[in-house]
Amino acid sequence: WASGAVGFVFLLMLLQTRSFTITLCGFIHILLSLPVGQFVYGVVLGIDWISFLQALPLFIIMGIGADDVFVFLDAWRRSVVDHPEFLKPERRSERLVYVMEHCVKAMTITSVTTSAAFSAICLSPVAPLRCLGIFASTVVMSNFLLCITWFPAIVVSCNKRGWYKDAAGPQA
Repeated sequence: WASGAVGFVFLLMLLQTRSFTITLCGFIHILLSLPVGQFVYGVVLGIDWISFLQALPLFIIMGIGADDVFVFLDAWRRSVVDHPEFLKPERRSERLVYVMEHCVKAMTITSVTTSAAFSAICLSPVAPLRCLGIFASTVVMSNFLLCITWFPAIVVSCNKRGWYKDAAGPQA
């Protein structure tokens, strides 16, 4: 079931992005949230409790991460509709600033509220649930940080190389 879920989310992302490269990089960034979250959980916070419940954030982060990818790419595509001058290569950095101004707020709100909801599980007297809450919270915030740093760099780099076309042209 897990591989079916991963494949399904990958296919949905591919249909939405219309770019194998962007889908693959977006999916890698989503999956990278797990080891980054595990690093924060195990090394930074020093928690060594691992339970079977900690497999659940894989499914949660696929949905949240795919949504963040869609929000960013929608703002990226919309930027050239609102400002056609952003199609010029020398305006790429201005375009990125514009896109970040229009999508980071939404991603921040959804990530922080989801992370806070998982953090609330820490009040549970059941140790595996507490650890799930902490781990899921770190994974969600790791995804957010990757989504506002690594993924925009990937989109700009792919766009610069012609691997991801603007809304005005066919998608790669």
